[in-house]
Amino acid sequence: IDPHMMKNNEWGAIAYLSKSIYGINDEVWINNNRYRITGRAGTGPETDYDYSMEGSYSYNTSRGQQASTTGNVTGIYDMSGGATEYVTAYLENGHETDYGSVLVNAANRYREMYEVASFDAMANNGELATPEKGKYGEALYETSSHGAGDAAWYRDQTYFPSGLNVFFTRGGTYKWGRQAGIFAYYRIYRKYESGCIF
Repeated sequence: IDPHMMKNNEWGAIAYLSKSIYGINDEVWINNNRYRITGRAGTGPETDYDYSMEGSYSYNTSRGQQASTTGNVTGIYDMSGGATEYVTAYLENGHETDYGSVLVNAANRYREMYEVASFDAMANNGELATPEKGKYGEALYETSSHGAGDAAWYRDQTYFPSGLNVFFTRGGTYKWGRQAGIFAYYRIYRKYESGCIF
């Protein structure tokens, strides 16, 4: 057994399978529960967040299962909304060592590094995450226009790392509404907790 935090290419594999005959083959519904209770679904893929403790629909209901990557109870939940999911991926622009020493010092098999453009900006850095640069299968370059905003499939939010915001998160949060989704990615600068497994 080799437990570790998910990498971008592992997230991408799940995202692509969700869009196939082996998955829901549609947009995964958002978990809009503001208490981040797992296995919940709103009333659709773009539902605003729910103020109640329970959330709209549970994983064991037909509507709740629309928040699963397979559209049934056996799929993976919380890939859209819920809590923002950290992945072990970062932009190598020098700022990653300020906050992410655990990640930066991890073995290569547990992390993914992205090249910084000559002008460190979201769109420029995103343009370097190409198959030609060895980056593919991550549901980044192939599924978005690399800009800032609703630039991914299903209008999911995309903000490629740049500047001080060098770490990736995926899926969005319960309150993103239509911008959350399995193809959403975001940049963040917060420290990785020392207890993370690498």
